[in-house]
Amino acid sequence: METSLNMNKVVDFVTRCVTLQLAVNQNGNLTSIPWLSGPPGIGKSEVIRQICRDKGWGLRVVYMATIMLEQITGLPAVTKDRDKESEFIRWSRPEIFNLEKLQVAPKDRESPIIMLLDDAHLCNRQIQAYLFQLLTYRSIHDHKLPDNVALVLAGNRGKDKAGFQEILAPVANRIFFINLHADLDQWVEGFAVKNNIRSEIISFLQHYPECLVGKPMESTAWASPRSWTYASINIDSFGESLADNTLFTILSGHVGTEATTKFIEYHELYAKWNAAAILNENEPVEMESLSK
Repeated sequence: METSLNMNKVVDFVTRCVTLQLAVNQNGNLTSIPWLSGPPGIGKSEVIRQICRDKGWGLRVVYMATIMLEQITGLPAVTKDRDKESEFIRWSRPEIFNLEKLQVAPKDRESPIIMLLDDAHLCNRQIQAYLFQLLTYRSIHDHKLPDNVALVLAGNRGKDKAGFQEILAPVANRIFFINLHADLDQWVEGFAVKNNIRSEIISFLQHYPECLVGKPMESTAWASPRSWTYASINIDSFGESLADNTLFTILSGHVGTEATTKFIEYHELYAKWNAAAILNENEPVEMESLSK
């Protein structure tokens, strides 16, 4: 039986995992590294950003989808020994170890920093070989991560049509896989209202929660918290000049035709009601009432 967590529980698990990593870093012991696993567009990366903002931690995001081998290995250089009679290879510090490029700044220099290896499901086997070294020894060649840095991975699942690369068994054996799913109530309360997602979209999804996340599709639009957010932003940009055919074009181009058709039907009824009042009550619209 597959167990997945909502975002609130994920926050607790990740916080505990990071705290444990930081503790064992001090005494040289090892622990598993959390991997947030779930469909695209549900907010895996954003939940890490929010944890860092709330805790005053730093955040360094490494995008594994576009990383080059040299960025994780560093570059070799021939170095002469002090007696100048022998030569050896010394590796430069890997670019991923650069902690000056932080997406979230820590509250002070002593605060923890999360290094998020995002889109880790796209790592090929060559990259995974170095990932094994990083997860096991917290180092690449002779360069070691500082003790105040904790590792977290995030990626999609094999069934998500997201270019998933099978994770090598020795790497997977060092990972704590945390499966997560989008929860509508938490998305509305924790994100949608705070970020001014359009009230009719919120109300629609409250009545049709199954439309929040659709089946991941290749080369076509499908619904996710991210695509609903983008749709809302694009609708806002048209202001009062938004025509019905434009609304359909925007929505279908973001969340797909099926969810859009349902939304248009709902929107025609929703227009009869005071959207602000419905949103303030934070309750789904009753279709029986709308049809009267």
